[in-house]
Amino acid sequence: MSEEPVLRSGPIEGTSRVLRELLRTPNFKKAVRMLISELDPENTALLVRTLMWEDPEFFLGLMGASPSIMNAGVEGSLEMVRQLSTFPPPLLAGFLAGIVERLDGELLGEAIGTTMALLIQLSDLGDESLAEASAGLYRGINRGLARSLTGDEEQGASEAVLEKLLPLFAFRVARLGEEAKREGSDTARMVKGLAEGIEDIARDNPDFMEGVVAPLVDAWRASLAGSSDGDDRGEVTP
Repeated sequence: MSEEPVLRSGPIEGTSRVLRELLRTPNFKKAVRMLISELDPENTALLVRTLMWEDPEFFLGLMGASPSIMNAGVEGSLEMVRQLSTFPPPLLAGFLAGIVERLDGELLGEAIGTTMALLIQLSDLGDESLAEASAGLYRGINRGLARSLTGDEEQGASEAVLEKLLPLFAFRVARLGEEAKREGSDTARMVKGLAEGIEDIARDNPDFMEGVVAPLVDAWRASLAGSSDGDDRGEVTP
């Protein structure tokens, strides 16, 4: 287990001290609520373009500090999730339902897709420094996943994820099966596309097919055989 980091003074620590006092002031909380109620997310793209192209040098300076900003955002999100986990689950579920239903799913999907397209473009460059940095980030993610799920960062993240998320995966698989059987659904099109590309994947990645796909196929084949046996038994009348 890694040692607790030594806290240091800085803008965020100072802001937390000021915010503690401001939150004790009713007028400040009233002003924040009014500001939030008037937010215009549809103009965020305009803000980003202005920030990037009005003064590119200033923007690049901000980008240079983006790892610290992103780390602060991740740390804040992690602590928020930790604190939310102390709430009673029914109360938390109702609270999150109200948040999720107001999120713009289409915009989120476009953001994820655009990011994936950019990452694919960068991966095609074969840049060694980027590959090395990405590998270090991946190792860190694995340690963090294992520590958060099991309390032991030495355990493999894949085993930890399987142990904790397999029940959720099993529930989702049932839903995916229903969606895949609906002709014309997104899931059906995705399955068709995967099936069409499987030969290319098998030809170009023999190690992946042997080490990953083959065991999974064997497991699915055994499950199908068991399901068929159960169906056959169900048809037999005493």
